[in-house]
Order: sequence, then C-alpha cells, then structure tokens
Amino acid sequence: MGSVIYTDHTFYTIPAYVPTTSVVDATGCGDTYMAGYLYQRVKGAGIQDSGEFAAAMATLKIEGSGPFTGTRDEVLSLLSSRKDKVYYGAA
Repeated sequence: MGSVIYTDHTFYTIPAYVPTTSVVDATGCGDTYMAGYLYQRVKGAGIQDSGEFAAAMATLKIEGSGPFTGTRDEVLSLLSSRKDKVYYGAA
C-alpha cells in the first residue's frame, strides 16, 4: 500500500509500485527499501524522490528470490514507465 516518511513535521506519502510478476520473495524488502532511500539521500535527492526510488527498488526485489541484484538504471526505468502506483491510504 505504500509508505509514509515523517520528518520535520511533514508527512511524505510514498507510493507502492505493483509488481509485474507474482510476489516471489518478500524477505529483505525493508532492507532494500532503506538501502535505496539512503543511497538517494547521500546522492543529494529529496525525501519524496528518495522514497519513491526506494519503493521501486523494493518492487524489483520482491519479484525475485534472494538479495536485490538490480541496477540504478533498472530502478529509474521502472520509475519512469510505471503509472500503476498505489498510494498509502487510497481507497
């Protein structure tokens, strides 16, 4: 359903991205999300963009077994091509 990042009295609503395949392995998706978020923040990205990058990474990870093995370009491609976002709290 997505996630929410709260910082400096502001809530950031981060969408989830629907996997193109079935859910294969959810183990480690939270770690993958955090790694993607921190990677983007270190690179200077804002909170919203970092959260969306992290959510896209987690989506790619959940589609396969084992640790995340994708690339930055694959994550960016998913972000630019996917319109099927599911927002936290959406009806």
